Amino acid sequence: MKRKLWAQFDWVVNRERVDAMFDAGMAYPFVTVVAGPGYGKSTAVMDYARNTNRKLIWHHLLMIDNEPDCFWARAAEAARRELPKLADAMAKGKFPEASGDFHAFLKSLARILYQGNEALLVFDSGESITNEKILLFLDGLIKAEMENLCIIYISNVRPELGHLVGDGHHLQIGPGELQFNRHETIQLFRKYRRQAGDGECARLLELTGGWPLALHLIASHPSNKAHHGFGETPHFHVIAELFQQNYFVEYETAFQLLLVKLSFFDGVPLGLIQAIDTGNTVQTVDEMTRNIFISYDYSQSRFYFQKMYHDFLSQKRAMLSDEEKRDTYSKAGSWFCSRGFYLEALYCYWEIRDYSHYIDAMTHLPRKRRSRRSANMVLEHLNQFPESYVWEHEIVDLYRALLYINDMEIERAGEILTALADRLETQGPPPEKRLLLENVYIALIEVSFFQNNLDGLGYALKARPLMPEGGRIRSDDSMVVGNSTVFFLPDNTPGRLEAMFVFIRQFSDASRHLYGKSGRGFTELFTAEASYAAERFGDVLEYSSRAVFRAQEAGQHDIVLNAFTLQLRLALFQGNYDTARSVLAKITDYTEQAGCADVYPLLDCTAGMFFVSLGDTSEVPSWLSGGGGLPTDIPMDAGRDRIICALCHYLEERYTEAYAVLLELESILREHRQWCVRVTSHIIKALCLHSMGNMQKAVRSFWDAYNMTWQNNIIICFAEFGRPMEFLADAARAQTEMDFDTQWLDRVHREASAFAKRNSAMRKRHRNDAVIRHKARMDELTPRELEVMRCLAEGLTRDEMGSILGISLHGVKKHITNIYDKLGAVNRVDAIRIADANGIFDKKQ
Repeated sequence: MKRKLWAQFDWVVNRERVDAMFDAGMAYPFVTVVAGPGYGKSTAVMDYARNTNRKLIWHHLLMIDNEPDCFWARAAEAARRELPKLADAMAKGKFPEASGDFHAFLKSLARILYQGNEALLVFDSGESITNEKILLFLDGLIKAEMENLCIIYISNVRPELGHLVGDGHHLQIGPGELQFNRHETIQLFRKYRRQAGDGECARLLELTGGWPLALHLIASHPSNKAHHGFGETPHFHVIAELFQQNYFVEYETAFQLLLVKLSFFDGVPLGLIQAIDTGNTVQTVDEMTRNIFISYDYSQSRFYFQKMYHDFLSQKRAMLSDEEKRDTYSKAGSWFCSRGFYLEALYCYWEIRDYSHYIDAMTHLPRKRRSRRSANMVLEHLNQFPESYVWEHEIVDLYRALLYINDMEIERAGEILTALADRLETQGPPPEKRLLLENVYIALIEVSFFQNNLDGLGYALKARPLMPEGGRIRSDDSMVVGNSTVFFLPDNTPGRLEAMFVFIRQFSDASRHLYGKSGRGFTELFTAEASYAAERFGDVLEYSSRAVFRAQEAGQHDIVLNAFTLQLRLALFQGNYDTARSVLAKITDYTEQAGCADVYPLLDCTAGMFFVSLGDTSEVPSWLSGGGGLPTDIPMDAGRDRIICALCHYLEERYTEAYAVLLELESILREHRQWCVRVTSHIIKALCLHSMGNMQKAVRSFWDAYNMTWQNNIIICFAEFGRPMEFLADAARAQTEMDFDTQWLDRVHREASAFAKRNSAMRKRHRNDAVIRHKARMDELTPRELEVMRCLAEGLTRDEMGSILGISLHGVKKHITNIYDKLGAVNRVDAIRIADANGIFDKKQ
């Protein structure tokens, strides 16, 4: 089967020297093949792969892979030929953006690998990937260091993959290793039925620097001689001339023009060729397949050009008239739209400044699938639309505002929307623009909630008569809450908490018809969260249960999970460990059943809150605890992740790191105000400063949180911190600079002390349960596997283990995979953590 894949590469030179390097690389979890274009990186890996018994997964990366969903779908297809079970599992899930989902993927992969399936996973054209989430995924996959898996990363540039680059955990193959030597150059010329004597071979190597691309071009055409004057290093204009003579002018004019047109795109779908080509498409595809500088990606049915050949074709665009260029982009835009590739369609329409079709494509681009990178690209385009067009088409300003909200520039979005609403109201919108004004009001409601003000009620009242039938604005599965707390106080005037109960009832009545199914359960969730702040615990359970019921029937997964999260928080505060465990299991099960990638960060944050409350940072997802790095692509609901990360640092007595995370959070919250997150941030900062001995600043930060809450008698968000809060309350009482209410401090001290006792009992229960859970796993290991487990903990290599234990290298590998399989571990680090938690290393050997 594999030989058929590479049957076309009859010109490949058998490079035993390079194959030996790859053989050595199989002992590493990660191999990088990094060199510029034309070094035969992919060819060298292909040539090695066809002679190995490993299962091969080859993923040729394109720019479209910067969209996580697209990356995941193409990766699943790449795995389907050799590992169909893995492909099916990937196809059923989503890109593992959340650490829980990522860990589940590793478990699935481990089950397959540890059943005797050795695999070679190749990521080709790694320079195409710039998306931070995908780079973090690749970094995590590499760091997992899984048995029976070697990852090869092919790129024109050095990969940005964390600490692994240059730290000895991987093998690097670069230009020096891929350059042809004298023996390989002679072999190459023989492949093309040419002879190269020692003298000519030396001159060729001197002129080309052993660059495989130039040597191939010279060897493939007898007229090309070494004395043609490459200079000391190969230059593009020389290679371009070789492209011109041998891979361009020999084609018919119609095919030349088609190649130039296709160079407009990065990765050319087969269907796009059919849309653009007016001739014989079968003949065209056959001609492209024979060109060694055009490759075909079978998993996605796309052609892609070798980069230098692509650059060469790009310089030929003057052959096309302006009308031909416009027609090409227009046809491509239509084809991309018809297939749902709206980002590619936007690119095409922007190139020809077709504003009307651009807006049409923009309308179909799902908002919740826009990454910051794609949103910023579109925003940059919209900001360059002619003023006259924008004035006649107000929807452009609406989209600009929505993108600013996506980018958390709330103030700017509010200014645009307010001006747009005023303009439409003044004009008295015609029937066709009533829907536009209705959308503007909905966006202004969103802005008002981000700004924690009550203007949303007024906009809801204005929007209601525009849509008497209701439900035209949002799709049923829109995320209106995300991973955030919805309750807020616009200010701390006395009685404001009670006023918010009245406000949310009024808002519920005014907005009942606005969202349709989207947002179902929102007002119940808001009431439940407000009840928690007021310590009306019966109302918390009643309204959170109502929120679950209403949101679940409408598929509003984020509202369901936030309501469950509030129930979990209540159980933890009341010291009900079993209830908290049960609710966490419900959240996990619901998330898995929903299959919605957008809510996995919420699951991780909720799990992080649970384990942090119990003082256990080892179970917190690594991306939250600081081990994997928090995402730089700030989501609309940023805040919870930073709070969990800061608490992990605080529990591990890394107070400086915790304080730094909170300072970063403050910079984010300048743009949008999340009341609960800001209060919690001030409290944790105070605790960190107190632990570092800076009492004055600690009390000042405590004062900031106090000023947001005390006049409404909100205590619970302070009491949740237990004994450290007792010390902080004592410090606040002892100072004289700030005038704290002593009765409020007494209540904080009293409730924090009571919570500390309940929490201590829960922590003890949690530690005992953890030991019981893992002990059963350890009892399954054989005596020999326990010996290998201890060797793993000592950091011994496989060769060293074999020598000490008197078993073969194959036997060592077999024991290691059995250990991982029995413990449910992903790698060495995971197995050591599980064994250490059960005290296996404390037992007599």
